[in-house]
Amino acid sequence: MTRLTLALFVAVVGAPGAARACGCFHDPSPVQPVVQTGERILFHVDKGQVTAHIQISYQGVDAAGFGWTLPLPSVPTLEVGDDAVFTALGETTGPLFTVVTNPGGGCRNTAYSVAARGGSGWGCGGFGSGRGGGDGVATSPDPSYGSGRPNPVVIADSIGPYDFAVLKADDRTALLGWLRQNRFFLPTASDDTLEHYLGPGRYFLALRLQPGRSAGDIKPVIVHYASDLPMIPLTLTAATSTPVLPVTVWLLGPGRAIPRNYHHTVLNEAALSWLNEADNYAAVAARAALEAPAGHAFITEFAGTSASVRASIPRAYQGLFESQPRLTRLFTAISATSMTADPVFGFNADLPDVAAGHVAYLTTGCPTEIGRLDVPGGFTLAYGPGGLATPAMPASRRIEILREEGPPELVTDNSDAIRRALGGQAAPAETDAGSAGGDPDGGDDPDGGIALGDEQRSRRGELAILAFPVLAGALRLRRRRR
Repeated sequence: MTRLTLALFVAVVGAPGAARACGCFHDPSPVQPVVQTGERILFHVDKGQVTAHIQISYQGVDAAGFGWTLPLPSVPTLEVGDDAVFTALGETTGPLFTVVTNPGGGCRNTAYSVAARGGSGWGCGGFGSGRGGGDGVATSPDPSYGSGRPNPVVIADSIGPYDFAVLKADDRTALLGWLRQNRFFLPTASDDTLEHYLGPGRYFLALRLQPGRSAGDIKPVIVHYASDLPMIPLTLTAATSTPVLPVTVWLLGPGRAIPRNYHHTVLNEAALSWLNEADNYAAVAARAALEAPAGHAFITEFAGTSASVRASIPRAYQGLFESQPRLTRLFTAISATSMTADPVFGFNADLPDVAAGHVAYLTTGCPTEIGRLDVPGGFTLAYGPGGLATPAMPASRRIEILREEGPPELVTDNSDAIRRALGGQAAPAETDAGSAGGDPDGGDDPDGGIALGDEQRSRRGELAILAFPVLAGALRLRRRRR
């Protein structure tokens, strides 16, 4: 089975420039920093063909330095996409946290009835921007880096605002020589890591903005290629990543999408700051990922019919959503030290839908009385004059394995630990039909099946870096009274 290697990697085109782009590299000069402010990917998978819609947002350098490199399992075809697709997906599938107030004891209450979209961090997947160049993409290697070496260029062309070349990745020297000559940089500190993406039948896409283009010309790119499964090669970004990288991915397919070689986590929603617009959502998600074996876990933020969002998608792209019945949105916030495996995605038609909306119920007493906040999962937090009592507790309610058929396999159930942390205030934890006990096999599946260790590693030191804000969120307020 072909393993898809999909991500966009930063192209450092030219001499000193950016300090950081998308957490993918560090450049010697801090004078003009580059920050990738977002990247989102929509995968469509059908009959051995993958279509990836890829959106980038960045800031920090002029557009002349904007370039990408992308490893692929086959020769691709390219189109220019539409930002409106991602706008629609973000608005219709992002998690929505709503607090409904219920004044108790005959008291009036007008506070703390809010809802917020959380989990809106944009995942890097490993690509960003650089500086320099802007002189187009060469159609052949420069003879100055060695005669007699094979020409890696398969295609050299232009599309929309971009010049691009597709390069063979079977000759390491020829590939890296061409990239250096054209001032592209692969952000990896390990030759062994790069070797995973080289070999017969593998390719790299090198792409940059055409001369004279501006940052306003940057558009999403649609890449079509032959492959069985979508995958994001995070390992190439680990050496130069930000401490914690949020990743958001949508997948259209025959069933609910699953992370095949990462764990799946169900968040402990009692750990969220419900009365502060769930502004710690990304931090809780990152903690939950670190609680999983190897620090590898995704959260399902939405899973449902593709028809449920089709009306909001631009008409030109509605056929994409008509051709596959199910849409899934997955999110993780992964630490740089945990980028040791490329997440691979599959589909399971047996799994239930996951709603984007989450509702908690706040019952308030008179000023001298204690109220309560009932949150999903069957847990209750005390609410008094000082606000919510939120003790230290696990960020994951459950850690499980999702396979391509059948129910989840339970790895860790933290319900009892959460109840103890809440001081016995919790209602009986809800149970999910179909969950069953089971442990990962710990084996190595080259086709992307679960291959996870049995021990949950201690990451207390890493947790210190997780106090970061939710990125690029569009927070929505809603007021409701019972």
